[in-house]
Amino acid sequence: MIRKLIFACLLLVGTVCAQTNYYVDIATGDDTRSAATAQNPATPWKTIGNADGKMTISAGGVIVHVKAGAYTAGLTCAGTGYNSVVCVNQGGTSATARIRYQCDTPASLAMLGTNQGCLLLATGSFHVAISGAGYPGGANFVDIVGFHFAPDPVAFALIGTSCAQGLPAGIQCPNVNSWHIYGNLTEPAGSANACDINHAGAAIEMAGRHGNWATDLQVIGNWIGPDGDPNGSCQYGYAVYANGQNQTIQNNIMWQSRIGVHVFDGACNTVVSNNVIINMVELGILAWNHNIYGDCSQGTLKGLNTFNNNVIVNTGVGWPHVQFNEGAGIQASQECTSTRPTLISNNLMFGNVAGNFLGYNGTAFDPCAATPNTKAEDPTTTFVNFANSATASSDFHLKAGSQAIGGGTSTCVAGAPYPSCVPPTDIAGTVRPASGPQDIGAYVKSSAGVPIVTFSPSPLNFGPVAVSASVTLTTTLTNSGGANLTFSAATIAGPNASDFAIVLPVPTSPLTPGSSGIYTVKFTPSATGSRTATLTLNDNAAGSPHQVPLTGSGGVPGITLVPPSQDFGVFAPTTPVTCTSTQTTVLTSSGSSPLTITAPFSNTGANPGDFTSSGSCNLSPMNPGTSCNINLKFCPTASGARSATLVIQDTAAGSPHSYFPRLSAMEACRWEPVSRTHSSTPISGRLP
Repeated sequence: MIRKLIFACLLLVGTVCAQTNYYVDIATGDDTRSAATAQNPATPWKTIGNADGKMTISAGGVIVHVKAGAYTAGLTCAGTGYNSVVCVNQGGTSATARIRYQCDTPASLAMLGTNQGCLLLATGSFHVAISGAGYPGGANFVDIVGFHFAPDPVAFALIGTSCAQGLPAGIQCPNVNSWHIYGNLTEPAGSANACDINHAGAAIEMAGRHGNWATDLQVIGNWIGPDGDPNGSCQYGYAVYANGQNQTIQNNIMWQSRIGVHVFDGACNTVVSNNVIINMVELGILAWNHNIYGDCSQGTLKGLNTFNNNVIVNTGVGWPHVQFNEGAGIQASQECTSTRPTLISNNLMFGNVAGNFLGYNGTAFDPCAATPNTKAEDPTTTFVNFANSATASSDFHLKAGSQAIGGGTSTCVAGAPYPSCVPPTDIAGTVRPASGPQDIGAYVKSSAGVPIVTFSPSPLNFGPVAVSASVTLTTTLTNSGGANLTFSAATIAGPNASDFAIVLPVPTSPLTPGSSGIYTVKFTPSATGSRTATLTLNDNAAGSPHQVPLTGSGGVPGITLVPPSQDFGVFAPTTPVTCTSTQTTVLTSSGSSPLTITAPFSNTGANPGDFTSSGSCNLSPMNPGTSCNINLKFCPTASGARSATLVIQDTAAGSPHSYFPRLSAMEACRWEPVSRTHSSTPISGRLP
């Protein structure tokens, strides 16, 4: 969800100040253009960083509109050495005159693993894709909205701010206040650096400095992938690192970093609510006052924090704990007092290997932090489509019957300086109740309901199919939500889209709550090798467009028979007729696509009745490498040379494949193939 910010300024005459819009397009832009020219979407700048310093901040603020494309780092931010796509040195001038960097193709979880959206790519070393450090300058009143941050194994942070250097302890940072981070998608960062504080691997680092603090830091509605070095011994690596006061961290979905939310140097007036925090290495949430720095700000004591309605599951599961031997849901240490407590309420916690609550490094959990109404539930029961490592098809909507539905609270810590500790909407923009029970997690499952899309199965893997042959598979579209699902016609696109086709009939819009429809997809490979495409559905549910990956491979069927010969020896005819013992030939599908026997085996020729075949071969497709048995018997009805032809009709080249006897004066019944294309299976018998 990208929160829709309303920028307005009321002048003395009561008018509303207009925003100034600038445009950036990597494909058509030109950085030599003037600021006035770049206010026209037809004549944009080329790079995002070019906007900083060139634009003029109007009384209503600025929006920098960024068109989808890949934007690479090329700037070294002054005073930091950071290699960045954007060095934000120019900020807004007030809460109503902000600078907003906005991707006009908003990020979503469905973009995970793709190059879609406004993709920010750092290069070189010491990366901060969007840097607000700017020592000794920097910027206040900045919004970062809707960007897709590419994987970066040597990143220090994907979005990073830091207070100016050299300040006396105990005063507020003059810069990096009021940064709002909304609706971004971050892919893995920092995983190549085992334990380097300069390449820590934070996705979003909104930091003051030890002994100083920033204010009004907001991290809301983001999808935050793995960060840091989860398999190593380093304590660094955070989904969200926040060092300040009056912080709001809500409606985020984060997975597989070392720590989910790290509130450092004492949490002060901070709200952490309605987040989904999955499979962290060490801790889901860490709230800690680092003693050597004292309280977190001058004149504002630590405490008055609310951590509620979060889902924190599977912390420590599958990870080594070589740094602090932790793995708990929440750690709170010296971050509150008896007169300024912390409320940790109505969180859903499950599978955290060191328990739900832990003090720092073996100390007791803060006695000033109350933990009422903690709930426990397996996340596969909570969420529509859950995995420890999120994918583009993960779905963190709440399942019917989950304890998370109505299991949350609107109650903030007593004495809270903020009016609410619950976000006004969920991550998809659905309005939450203003008071009373709340749904836990990032999504609402309200009585009015929202549509929820699931495709099952997904992806569709057709496996190997003979070139020009066709196979169909189905996937079921289900609306598991509480409102009608509306959608346009599904489409297929991708590298080999023409090899896949949607077969009529198809589901019709709308799908009412709880109903489903079936899409049938036909795969007809036009060439050998891997063939891929994607079925896409544009709809009114969160996460749209929804996609089903389509995979298959084109191949050629083949047939091989082993052993290459069978000899029945001398066998006298009898009355009644008797047969030799069975000799078995193994038929193998030896090509690169399934082989199908298209008709029962048959005998033709001079004496077809003297030979029998049976076994395990049937008319079902045989995948490459699989085999079946042909059991052969010779049942002579008269003396002398006896001959017949065994006919195998199949989908391999050269079908039908015939095996027949080649006789000499002393031999009878040797079968060999007409064609040398396939292995021969001669069968010989001698009659007296």
